[in-house]
Parts: sequence; C-alpha cells; structure tokens
Amino acid sequence: MRRRLLLISMPLLAVLFLAISVPAASAIAGRRTAHLVNDRTNDAARFSAAALDELADGDMRRLGAEFDHYAELFDTPLWLLDRERTLLYSADGTPPTAQGDRLLDGVLSGQTTSFGATVWPWGPDTITLAAPAGRDSQVIAAIVMEVPTGAVRTATWRDWGILAAALTAFMAVALYLLWPMSRWLLRPVAHLAHSADAVARGDLRSRAVADAGPPELRGLSQTFNRMVDTVATTLERQQQFVTDASHQLRNPLASARIAVENLRPYLDGGAEAELAYRDALADMDRMSALVGGLLTASSLQAAPVRASSVAQLLERRAQRWRVECAERDVTLVVDVADAEVIEPSGGLAMVLGELLGNALRLAAPQRIELRGRVSEAGRYTLTVADDGVGLSGEEHQLATGRFWRSPRVQNLPGTGLGLNIVAQVVTDVGGRLTLRETPGGGLTVVLDLPLADS
Repeated sequence: MRRRLLLISMPLLAVLFLAISVPAASAIAGRRTAHLVNDRTNDAARFSAAALDELADGDMRRLGAEFDHYAELFDTPLWLLDRERTLLYSADGTPPTAQGDRLLDGVLSGQTTSFGATVWPWGPDTITLAAPAGRDSQVIAAIVMEVPTGAVRTATWRDWGILAAALTAFMAVALYLLWPMSRWLLRPVAHLAHSADAVARGDLRSRAVADAGPPELRGLSQTFNRMVDTVATTLERQQQFVTDASHQLRNPLASARIAVENLRPYLDGGAEAELAYRDALADMDRMSALVGGLLTASSLQAAPVRASSVAQLLERRAQRWRVECAERDVTLVVDVADAEVIEPSGGLAMVLGELLGNALRLAAPQRIELRGRVSEAGRYTLTVADDGVGLSGEEHQLATGRFWRSPRVQNLPGTGLGLNIVAQVVTDVGGRLTLRETPGGGLTVVLDLPLADS
C-alpha cells in the first residue's frame, strides 16, 4: 500500500513541479526581457534628444561618433532616418531591417512603440526598437536599433538552471520526507490489517495499535478494538453458558443414570421390562455423550489457531493411529508432504483423529489412507479415504450438519456433532471440508487448509 501511495504521489509532485516551474520560468524570461528593453529604450530616448540638437546645428559628426562607439560597445546597429525615411546615419551604410521599417510608420507619426514579446533562451536572436526625435507632429527623425539578445538568453538559461536545481532539491526533500510520512500514515493500517487477519483466523486476543498515526486512523483502530472486545465478550459469554449448562446437566444425568441402575433389582424379570431398562440406559448415555460434545465444541471455539508443520504433527500421532487401526485389523497408510499450515482450533491432530475415529467406528473399512499435498492453488490438501460402507451422494451434503447421523449407524455410539465441529473449525481458519465417494467404494474426506505463509 505504501508503494501505491508513492506511485500516486509521484504524478502529483510532477504536476506541482510543472505548476511552479512553468510560471516561474516565464516570469524569469519576462523580467530579463523587460530589463533589456527598458535599458535600450532609455538609450534610444537619449540618442533622440541628442539627434534633435545635432540636426538643428546641421553637424552629425559628434552624434555619428557616439553612434559608432555605442554600436561597437553593445554590438547594436543603429540607424537615423528623417521623416521622408532618408537614411541620415548607419554604422555600416545598410538600411534598417524589415522590422525596423514597420516600426517607422508608427514612430514618425508620433506614436510610442513597445516590444510586447518575450525573449526566450532559444530566441529571437535580436529585437528591433525605434524611438522618435521630437514629439507628436514635431517628430523630425527616428532612431532604429537592432538589439542582440545573446546575453539575455544566456542569463535566462542560467536563472532557469538555478530554478530547476532549487525545485529538484525541493522535490527530493519532499520525496525523502514522503517515505517516513507514508510509513507514519500507513503503520496503523498495517497493524489494523494484521489484527483483522488474526481475528478472522479466530484469535480474538489480537488488537490494533490505536496510539499511532493520524487521528482518523487512531479513531478507526479504537473502533475496531471496541468491536473485537464486543465480539470476544459475546462469544465468551456464549461459551461460558454452554460450559456451565453442560456441567450443570452432567450431575442430574449421572444421578438419573444411577437411579435407573438402582431399579434393576426391582424388574419383574420380563423381556419387556429388560428392554425398557436398557433403552433408558442408552438414552442416558446418548444425553451424556451429547453434553460431552457440547463441551468439546465450546472448548474448540475458544482455542487459538496457530501455524504448525504437518509432518511433525503426524510423526507424533501416526504410530498411535496405526496401533488403533491394527487392533481392528485395518491397514493405515500415511503419506504426507511436509508444509507449514494454519491449524484449526483444537489442533490438526484432533481433526484427523476425529476423522479416523469416525472411519473406524462407522465405516468398517479394511484400509484407510491419509495423504497430504500442496496444491497448485497454494493450499494444503489432506485426504482421509476409507474403503468402508460410505455414504450416498445426498448424505454427503447432510453429513456435516449438526446432530445428523446416517440411518445405518443409528445403533452405534455417537452424537452427530463430531464431523460438524470439524467442519466448523476448519472453516473458521479459511479452510474447507468436503465429502466424496472413494473410487471403488467408501468415503473420502478432503480438508483444504491455508498455508502458513499465505
């Protein structure tokens, strides 16, 4: 985000550079031009006054010598012409330029002329100025001068260079300050994004830094922290309620079971009484298992998530799982590639243990395969495939529902919460649990988990 902010700021700084440099450069060129024109116009006015005196005396020698000295000193050709445009003086004997002829029309009629253009570093090379000798209808002659602009253009280039250096230094300082300023601006955003990601993974202890950055972002961080506090408090109360209710139910259930067991000596010995007795005990066991499942779900929701190595986790658990499978004459194949993954609440070992336990208890398989690979999408895929009885296509969609049990296993121990809890904790960390049929028969459970570096 900081890089994008800098990329956005660069064009803005470039526009600012142009907005300052273009008017400033134009003003510099205009100031240099005005200074040159004013100086040469003053010189022309002085020569005009001298020309009136010289023309009245009829002696042009002193004025001609002054014209020659001026032309040599400033490299500026001068011409003196009367009202009939007769050339009275020229340093090199040539007539004025075409631009000078155009200016004579206004000057000889008593009008004042001015140079309205700007001398830029690339041109023009010369400018033409004209001044009348006399006033209004008393104009008897005119002076025309061709002023070179080389010195002005050089000075303008130099001033532009100084301007460019100053603006470049200013922009460099602005860019230098923009980096720490953007870091100051965006540090709360980074903390907020990190905290939001942690909360999304289930870590409700994470909080955004609310004492850094501009006031608006500090306020946003404080609002986020209050929201997380509210969510955490609500979840904590819900979990505490479930835990308390489960604990409170355990004692009455245990007392009820003991009371039912104590009724055994008083049965009349008939088959119907024995069946009712066993049904009552089975109902008590199912209710106890249900309460235990609620406690398990509550504890798993409260457990933080973490990143762990798949190979290290399975290395510690695989041997015990093989023993459990061997006791039921089931072959367990474990083939996983190592990777760091985000573990669901309660741990990945708990999730896999629940899936393996379901397969052993409900599917009556001969072989179970546990495989794990990093997918092309940058995720980690774990599959638990058995060759047992499996489920139908419709049951694949129902199996992750709360309290759902297949009609074929209603008489087996279980609460219908295990797979639902597993699906929930996997989803909470950004993963996904799906069911599909194993080729050749059986059930395959697919876990799609995010990698730790994602």
